Amino acid sequence: MPKQQNDMVREPKQGGLRVGQFSEVAEPLPNVYVDSLAASLHESLADLAALGHVSPKKLADTEAVLLKPNTPPSGAAIKALRKREKATQSVFAHYLGVSVNTVSQWERGERAATGTSAKLLSLVERHGLTYIR
Repeated sequence: MPKQQNDMVREPKQGGLRVGQFSEVAEPLPNVYVDSLAASLHESLADLAALGHVSPKKLADTEAVLLKPNTPPSGAAIKALRKREKATQSVFAHYLGVSVNTVSQWERGERAATGTSAKLLSLVERHGLTYIR
């Protein structure tokens, strides 16, 4: 039985991909890159990393440059999100693992949601409050 073309390629390092296969990390994420060129570059580097030609550290260092910086949501956006989810400040705070006072300060613009809280808020925006339960 003759070998198919993909069977004739050299086997990659363990955990790598064969020619013609694509890694899941190569899929560009919408609206997270600086521009479309950055998305294309990340896709190519992720494929090279999956093949073992680019180190994971180099890929991570490059991603830091290619990704848009995180900007914390405004107080009005947080309040609108909470109202969209039909949650009181108390319930919203419980789901996010913060105090009611923190939610109140965010909504008044006295404090910014950063780090894990900002990430949780983005998940709530995309998937709803029960997603983070």
